[in-house]
Amino acid sequence: MNLDRYTQKAQEAILGAQRLATELQSPVLDAEHLLASLVSDPDGVPARTLQRIGVDLPVLRDAVAGVLARRAKVAGGSLQLDPRAQRVLENAAD
Repeated sequence: MNLDRYTQKAQEAILGAQRLATELQSPVLDAEHLLASLVSDPDGVPARTLQRIGVDLPVLRDAVAGVLARRAKVAGGSLQLDPRAQRVLENAAD
């Protein structure tokens, strides 16, 4: 994946999602990994924006963590990009 087409903050979010997926031994990086990475910084634009529209960030973070905890785990191997995450990244690049 060529990260050069994304802003510095977007690159950080993508790399954070990859780290999270690796830590969770996920065989795929999907949209939930990206969301978890985006809202991990309480002072970041995504988290502040969601808070402004009334989203309870701790509840959201817990819900996303719960979804990710139920995913399949595979030790080793290469990380594949889920089609939903691929669409998210394509839309972000546009």
